Amino acid sequence: MKIVNALMLLLFLSLNSSLFAAASKQGHYGNIIISEVTSVEKGEAFDIFINGWPEIWQKTTVLMAGIDCPNMNSRHDIVKQKAQEARAFTEKALKNAKVIELREMRRAGSPGTITGEVYVDEQNLADLLLSANLAVPYDSRGPAADWFRLLATDEEIEEYAQQTYGNYPGC
Repeated sequence: MKIVNALMLLLFLSLNSSLFAAASKQGHYGNIIISEVTSVEKGEAFDIFINGWPEIWQKTTVLMAGIDCPNMNSRHDIVKQKAQEARAFTEKALKNAKVIELREMRRAGSPGTITGEVYVDEQNLADLLLSANLAVPYDSRGPAADWFRLLATDEEIEEYAQQTYGNYPGC
């Protein structure tokens, strides 16, 4: 009996390791239907609960691939306001969706976070945010957008530079 159990365990491990190896070669781990959105952190990130996943992964954060939304922790009111709009847009889209699907799931850089393409009723949520001017395309290899420079007028940028840097040469 111990030999049979050992062989079954060996078979299970070899099958699962080949599945994970195939997934990592593709660069993603497939698609899932999201059971429940528990909170929306910011325009491109929200917390979810997934039935049927191991308990350690049932509650996780999803980061939408390919976009950057304004940051609510900005020191600029104009950026904070746009961040609140992006968060509200995402919250409404997720709340009103009949089906929320995460496609081409990947591990994100931080523990407990996965990234992928989020679809609400077959519409790419990142594309919807981009169309509403609440996000910009983002490649994680480069710096995040300077939302203040994107949103502020030239006069606001000049005023901020004067307040921050004074009359330093080159400012």
